Amino acid sequence: MARSHGLLLFLVLALLIYGSVYPGVFRQTGAGAGDAFLYLIHTWPGRVSARSAVDCALNVLIYVPLGWIAYLCFRNVFAPMAIAATLSFSVEILQFFLVGRVTSLLDVVSNVVGAAIGVCAARLLRVSLPFRALSREITAIVLVALWLLFHLFPFIPALGYYRLEAKLRAFFVFSGVETLSATAEWMAAAMLVEKIAGPGKAPQWMLLLLAILPARLGILHQTLTASVLAGAVLGLGLWMWILRRSAYRVHAAAGLLLVSLVVSGLFPFQWTRRPQAFSWMPFSASFSMSHWESAGLILLRKAFRYGAAIWLLEQCRVPLTAAAGFVCILLAAMEVMQLYLPGRSPEVVDPLLALLMAATLRVLERAHHQKTR
Repeated sequence: MARSHGLLLFLVLALLIYGSVYPGVFRQTGAGAGDAFLYLIHTWPGRVSARSAVDCALNVLIYVPLGWIAYLCFRNVFAPMAIAATLSFSVEILQFFLVGRVTSLLDVVSNVVGAAIGVCAARLLRVSLPFRALSREITAIVLVALWLLFHLFPFIPALGYYRLEAKLRAFFVFSGVETLSATAEWMAAAMLVEKIAGPGKAPQWMLLLLAILPARLGILHQTLTASVLAGAVLGLGLWMWILRRSAYRVHAAAGLLLVSLVVSGLFPFQWTRRPQAFSWMPFSASFSMSHWESAGLILLRKAFRYGAAIWLLEQCRVPLTAAAGFVCILLAAMEVMQLYLPGRSPEVVDPLLALLMAATLRVLERAHHQKTR
């Protein structure tokens, strides 16, 4: 097992366990582990509702990294599947005793399916020549995947006249802050795609990826606004034409993304004298949301933005450690300032998520260097 792969597997397992047992409040049931197991095996639903389908999609998604990394660690199919099944069964039985958690056999199946998808993706990347060539830019590929997941999650169609009508009405809501954020994200995504596909093919790929914007109108919990559309056009315009021949294009992309982080984090810059409470519990605001899909969208977007900011700073010849430190300090300073911003939830999650993204990028880079030795 490569040391870098083992570290990444540990991080994935720790995050899965933490997210599954949060907030860790036990209830008095008078039942034992055997009773919880019997309850679990009798929870298969008679029919799968739209809400259950969304939960299944989320469970599949969060176990894909486990299957992928576990396969890279053990180089066989059985170990990742055994780890995923054991972890999922154990967590579901434990959730029987936790307040606010629901034990479900469907979740176990979804988790194992997600791990299987991760194993298949890792095997394909290892044995297929075209995919092995792409593995040289594995960090850029992972960040682009996060960006696509943010736009398409939770992959559940939301069709119907009234839903479409409501989304079309929301389209005309315009926000300058959201336009700035979308501009920075699309320009960062374009730089990542250019790193993967090369300068010649990247414009065609980015124009093709514009199709994800209207697709969001047909996806549950996704919307499309004029701000996002304008930001996409501006970001691609800056990348393809205005800064195409500039030697400082990557610097502009990094600076724009960092500025957008500050503006979106501190807008509308209306301060109060009395500070709010600060949460030291990681991901507490996300896990306390009524819909997991909304929390997933926020976390995916933040993971891409922070990871892309660190990656772009690396492309500006800033060492990874210094880039990660700068982004973490910037986010920590913003969290402190959010103590005095009404309507905000200052917590430790943003700098922690940036650290996790930096650790992931470091592990991916080391894994590639070890493979090419």
